[in-house]
Amino acid sequence: MKKKRIVGTTTPADRGSLGEELAARLEQILSSDSFDIASARSGLGEAASTIREQSGQQAILTALYETATEIIDVHVVGQVLQAAVNRAKVLLNSDLAYLALYDQQSKGTRVTATVGSVSSDFGSLHVPLGAGMGGKVSQLREPFFTPDYLKDERLVHLPRVDVGIKAEGVRGMVGVPLIARNQFLGALFVADRVVRHYTASEVSWLQALAALIAVALENARLFEREEASLKQTQIAYQSLNARLAASEREASIHRRIVAILERNGSLEELSSVIEKDLNATAGFVPALGGDADVPLEEKSYSSGVGDPAVLTLRVKTNAALTGSDRRILERVVQAAETLLLRKTVRGIEKALVGSAVFQRLMTAGVSVGEATAFRGELQIDLLKPCRIAAFRSGEHSPEALMSMVRQAIGDVPHLVAQSEGVALALYEEGGPVSAESLQGAINIVAGGRVAVGSVLCPEPVVNADKAVRRAINSVDLVVMLGKAGDHTADLNATPEALLLRNAEPDDVAAYIEAALGTVFAYEGSRTGELIATIRAYFAAGLNAAKAAEALGIHYKTVMQRLDRISKIAGIDFKDPRQMFRLQIALFMLGMKGS
Repeated sequence: MKKKRIVGTTTPADRGSLGEELAARLEQILSSDSFDIASARSGLGEAASTIREQSGQQAILTALYETATEIIDVHVVGQVLQAAVNRAKVLLNSDLAYLALYDQQSKGTRVTATVGSVSSDFGSLHVPLGAGMGGKVSQLREPFFTPDYLKDERLVHLPRVDVGIKAEGVRGMVGVPLIARNQFLGALFVADRVVRHYTASEVSWLQALAALIAVALENARLFEREEASLKQTQIAYQSLNARLAASEREASIHRRIVAILERNGSLEELSSVIEKDLNATAGFVPALGGDADVPLEEKSYSSGVGDPAVLTLRVKTNAALTGSDRRILERVVQAAETLLLRKTVRGIEKALVGSAVFQRLMTAGVSVGEATAFRGELQIDLLKPCRIAAFRSGEHSPEALMSMVRQAIGDVPHLVAQSEGVALALYEEGGPVSAESLQGAINIVAGGRVAVGSVLCPEPVVNADKAVRRAINSVDLVVMLGKAGDHTADLNATPEALLLRNAEPDDVAAYIEAALGTVFAYEGSRTGELIATIRAYFAAGLNAAKAAEALGIHYKTVMQRLDRISKIAGIDFKDPRQMFRLQIALFMLGMKGS
């Protein structure tokens, strides 16, 4: 770059030769025979001036060296800029220094670092290309200085720029461009609040400083870009590494889930996978209405299993669930649905086989060898005592009752079939299912009262058909007695009871009322001694003395009660037909548990 020359100044090369000439002149004066005081004084003055100038040059060289040392290791753009303006102010002993960077979009310069400024707005001043000092330097790409900025007609003055200059009180100003790799980066300025004529040396040294700053600025920018690129690379690597770890984790858990499916594992095993790998609590619970449609939360997960949902997977975690976690949970739900479907299919197949076996037990029977084989297939031992229960409901068909019975019994081994319009179940005696618990369970599943009659079958292989008949008779008696939905002990289906199995509960109640209604009305809230006396009398074979002995009362007391009953109810204890009707009424009353 061609440097401007300023009149009255010298270049560094000139200064070197000047010093040699001055030294020779001084030596000549000192060695002259005719010593001239005026010449000596002039020589000494020039020598002092030269020494001062060389000292100033040495100070500037030292400042430039220190500047290079300061900024060579600085990799932050902002720090480079601030160090630059600080050094420029000191270098030219000025009031103010600032640095403006070139803005490619606006085609102008914007102040980005200042020292010595007193105006708050000056630090963000923008100067378009060609205007003011910043515009001039950016346009010429060469140094430019003015002794008095506001009076310099060479400059294009913009009001908003001049306002900033006035606010700072600036007069003298010099600016040099920052150029690196033939690219204009901005300009470095120093200014004074007095009129100042800057020498060519000052401009030259400021240019040297600007050259150092331009290189440091470019290096800092490159370093920041490289650092940003490195950070982005690190972030991308960490993200990729996290994705890889998540994928490997998902693949590992997927293999465990597949292994559970291959061996037809349980829902509990799937829950344990979640609890171990997600550090959570998990479980499958029955789905209740819209319970399966719980909104997803940050630390919880809920999803229905099946369509419609029969179970709900509920998960609670201490940490927020990630996308990978939710994908794992979705796979667990899919696996659970597969297990449920398989279980349903196996249950249907097993139910069909069990129904066929039960039908054979009620008809042709099965052999001991076949019973042994069925034990492995159906998990029920037909060689052990079993209980056979019959179910009847006016609100549900036998087929629907069969399905409800399976739900009520659950996973306990059993056989289910139907006969004569009732559902039948066979299960091992003494197991987890009892007649009482089965009654309660079937009522819940059916949503109402279901009549249940059950009997013990000591040898199902040979006596299942007889036990089924007794169970059907028993449930019919339960219906006849109006006790549907209530647990009843084994009803002894005597021949007399069989005569009543098709009777309606209202007819039974009417018959009892017709025979004994007046006796009930007479006794009211008494202890029921008249009914007890009638029963004891029939049990003693119509012998009053034996009845008195059984009741623990006097013989005459029994006779007095019988006489009272005869008068109240109009009963003739010597009429066989009346005695028969009375016995039937007492039998019905006993069957009802009264």
